Amino acid sequence: MNRWAIAILAWGLAFRSAIAYFLQPGFDEAYYYVYTLHPSLSYFDHPPLVALTTGLGIWLTGDVSQFTIRIGTLILYTGTLLFLYLSSARLFSEKTATLTLAIATTIPFFQIGFGTLTLPDSPLMFFWSACLCLAAYEFFPSPGKPDDFAADYHPTSRLAWIGLLLGLACLGKYHGFILGAGLVPFCLVSSRHRSALWSKWTLASIALFLLTISPILLWNWQHDWASFRFQSVRAVPQTGYNFEGLLVTFLAAVGYMFPTFGFPIWWVSLRSFGRVFSNLRLLGSEDQTGISQQKQLLILSVSLPIFLGFTLMGGYRQILPSWHMPGFFGASLQLGDWAAGIQSKYPQRIRNWLWGSGVTIVLLLSLALMHVTNGIVQQGGDRAIAGGFW
Repeated sequence: MNRWAIAILAWGLAFRSAIAYFLQPGFDEAYYYVYTLHPSLSYFDHPPLVALTTGLGIWLTGDVSQFTIRIGTLILYTGTLLFLYLSSARLFSEKTATLTLAIATTIPFFQIGFGTLTLPDSPLMFFWSACLCLAAYEFFPSPGKPDDFAADYHPTSRLAWIGLLLGLACLGKYHGFILGAGLVPFCLVSSRHRSALWSKWTLASIALFLLTISPILLWNWQHDWASFRFQSVRAVPQTGYNFEGLLVTFLAAVGYMFPTFGFPIWWVSLRSFGRVFSNLRLLGSEDQTGISQQKQLLILSVSLPIFLGFTLMGGYRQILPSWHMPGFFGASLQLGDWAAGIQSKYPQRIRNWLWGSGVTIVLLLSLALMHVTNGIVQQGGDRAIAGGFW
């Protein structure tokens, strides 16, 4: 890991810590604090890890505050970013990994929803990014070693640990099931990796996965499968399809990620999908081009079903922004790879894009934080600037 990556991780942790310290808790966070007082194998529509991550800071400090209930999130998201960096470095290069890290550290929703507030997304993203990192090491050799591309793939014990990490991701949020399911079509379509599906290590992976999610299985068995029934009903359309709702869902996601990142992520992901689909014959190839297509397929398999599926769901029901953001987080790997390609030709453009977006986002988040905490634009507020206008 280079010094720029370390600096980005440190800066992100410091900025998110400041927000966590000053921002008052939301009502969801208040509920999750109550979870820490009443340990359970699971909760109605939430797996149990959110209670553990919320309670971590309280147990470490002995204090209950808006900052301490978020300490677990601050720590876990730093680890999430580290695993994302390692995944990108394994799939592409250290240069690409640094750009990907900068992107994921800057995108507003990732900073707040995954990295500051105590939410089920925090353990979900930590264990899923760890799982993706392990999958990258399992399925692909180190970049820049041409001799390795000719080697056949042989399943290893990493597959078993992937099952464990997937189970832990599911204990964070039920999205883990969808994210994990994406690895199956990857192995099916990429003939080079198809042997993983009938490996003895895959059987061990399934066993570890089931053992890990046994708390939510046991809780649901005791409560008439309440969580699974509730979550499955939410996915079924109850009304006709509304294209206006689809457009609002699409634009809201772009806004939450900030337009300079939101639109490029969509464009890069759909372009990559088109290229992989049109080059299916290369997915069994052992040359550099075939390996590149396989890497793109891995990222698409674990990200596209999430962000595209929930975006389409927005046409028949209102969705929360956190539902499709894990998919966009995975797609940031492709955005980093695209940015690295542009940087090699036009370094100033990428520098202006990242610095311009980053400074703007920091200013906007800082102003929003000052308003939420002090009412600086509230009309008639004691701390309003120039009388306020809101």
